[in-house]
Amino acid sequence: MSKGILRPVFLGMGVLAGLAVAGCGSSGNTRPNGTGGSTGNAGSTGSGGSTGSGGSTGSGGSTGSGGSTTLACTANPTTALLTNFGSAAGDGGVTAGGTWGTTGQLTGSVFGYKGAKTNDAGVMSSVTATIDRTAMNLKLAGTVVAADYAGGGMAFSTCVDSSNWTGIQFTLGGTADGCNVTFQLQTESQEPPSNKGTCTASSCYSFPQLPVTIPTDGSPTVIKFSQLEGTGMPSAAADFEKEMFGLQWQFTSAAPPDGGNQVGCSPAMTITNVMWTSN
Repeated sequence: MSKGILRPVFLGMGVLAGLAVAGCGSSGNTRPNGTGGSTGNAGSTGSGGSTGSGGSTGSGGSTGSGGSTTLACTANPTTALLTNFGSAAGDGGVTAGGTWGTTGQLTGSVFGYKGAKTNDAGVMSSVTATIDRTAMNLKLAGTVVAADYAGGGMAFSTCVDSSNWTGIQFTLGGTADGCNVTFQLQTESQEPPSNKGTCTASSCYSFPQLPVTIPTDGSPTVIKFSQLEGTGMPSAAADFEKEMFGLQWQFTSAAPPDGGNQVGCSPAMTITNVMWTSN
């Protein structure tokens, strides 16, 4: 996990009229120095820079460098459903202000992030996050230029100790349009202090990760924490389970099967029914 990607905090909390919530699209979420590239086996994609986890400060947090306050990893949800992105605000749904989750369990926001490259037409890799409370999904959509990356996901409002659970599942739909997709688990020790994390190394964002695909039959994708061991930092499941900051999905430009040059792609992937699992 050698790719250190630096970028400022970027949280998606804007409200679209009536039905949807969209990730803010600002120039502040550009992450320079990313290398993009194709996705190989588990752990081979560059760990994408995520947004800062949540907007609130966990009680008992200590002050990190730069004046930011780290989040205390005390939450240990007992309800399986994180969110179905529906309209039942506070009960697994989404509020009008864009907060998903269950009151007293876990809540959070959504975000999108940019890549590092701009193509000859002036298009920069970028993905936005939009919640549709009627269709009950989170949509990550945008453009990834050749040999680059972009993505988005769900930031937790606090640092989570998920030791009640053994994995996570979600249902993917829509299209990746030829992009490789990698699920990444954000961890506190790989987020910098500016994102309420504790990483002060020259290279952060080496998250535990696993390549995923969009099932054609609509079945859920189940990821056991044991599958993420050794793919990021912390390396052991027993350690990263206790410092979860959020979930993200990164799209990378795929190399053609004939070994030719990489080409861009325009994903429009949906995510719903995000749940903890204990199987």
